[in-house]
Amino acid sequence: MIYIIVFLFTTFFTYVAQRTVTQKVFFYFFSALAVLSPAMLAGFRDSGIGTDTLIYVDHVWTKVLLVPAWDDFMYSYSNKDFQDIEFFYLLLNWLVSQISTDVHSIYFAANLVVIYFVYRAAYDNRKKCDMWLVMLLFLLLYYNASLNLVRQSIALSMSIYAYKYIEREKWVKVAIWSYFILLAHNTGVFFTFLWLIYLMFRLESRILKRLLLLSFAIIVPLSLSMLDYILLLSVNFGILPEKFLMYMGGLEESALTKSVFIIYILFGVFLFRVQRFFRKISCQLDSKLSMYAYFKFIGVLLFIGSLVSRWAFRVSYYINYPADCLFLPRAAKLVKRRSFVMYKFSVCTILLLAFVLWIWSIVIKNDNATIPYKSKILGV
Repeated sequence: MIYIIVFLFTTFFTYVAQRTVTQKVFFYFFSALAVLSPAMLAGFRDSGIGTDTLIYVDHVWTKVLLVPAWDDFMYSYSNKDFQDIEFFYLLLNWLVSQISTDVHSIYFAANLVVIYFVYRAAYDNRKKCDMWLVMLLFLLLYYNASLNLVRQSIALSMSIYAYKYIEREKWVKVAIWSYFILLAHNTGVFFTFLWLIYLMFRLESRILKRLLLLSFAIIVPLSLSMLDYILLLSVNFGILPEKFLMYMGGLEESALTKSVFIIYILFGVFLFRVQRFFRKISCQLDSKLSMYAYFKFIGVLLFIGSLVSRWAFRVSYYINYPADCLFLPRAAKLVKRRSFVMYKFSVCTILLLAFVLWIWSIVIKNDNATIPYKSKILGV
């Protein structure tokens, strides 16, 4: 219930913030509440709420506290004393350690960064979709994962924010943000998928676009069947760090994977149906919705990797994060322009699917180990 209560309050604060966007004092006040509420929930949690807190968050924090001086910190980093932990996450730890030595400080700060970038993405897209829907979909689909996959969640939230530069074709800024995302987590290299798919849809030839999509649909399953060889070669040639060897195959066809896969397919079907709904109205809308739909299609294809490799779903997140948190709300907003009744039905259906998935994966199956929520600070 504590998650549901925070989700509802965050959604409400975001809704009010968007309604008062022209009244700066109210907008900033409610925006602060919307961002701080889930970040504080993350900060107050006990160690072990999210298994990665025990594996590396606490461990890294303890090490950083031993190097309070900047020179010592940079020496330790260059000397690889922190092993393969990415620089951006280490820098965040060091900056927070200058203010507090309590481990809950880094729990809070790391999640604050995640929520901030997602909220900024919602704000940047406020004319294309409802901010509250962006935030609620993120909370239901990815918030609990952010309590576990701490470093990658930072990279993913940055990738959602940086997608606006791809759409605006500000390629220098895209390159800069790609580097920042890579500094946040090594999987950030897959942010390039967003570039490639976007550029593919900018091609004028429909035949070429369809051929590329067909090729992608063939290449992905083939690549998954040869996943181990591809990873070994990539590591040997220095394309990927050695840690990616943990992505190697091993059948992981669990009930949880199947359930997520089914929801992803249903989201994709929704986008394709909306596209057909608009096809006779506007070529421009049809083109946008085609892009959203095929982004999700490729995200679903990449998620198939979860059936082969335990960790391969992380690759698909770089497509599924924007597809679920930005493109679904955008598609719903386009439906709203045509039919408010269909818009309400679409939003209710999307949120029902997301909530069912949250109940099944987070509450029942306890994916990411965030249930039950425990906090000595809050006394729960």
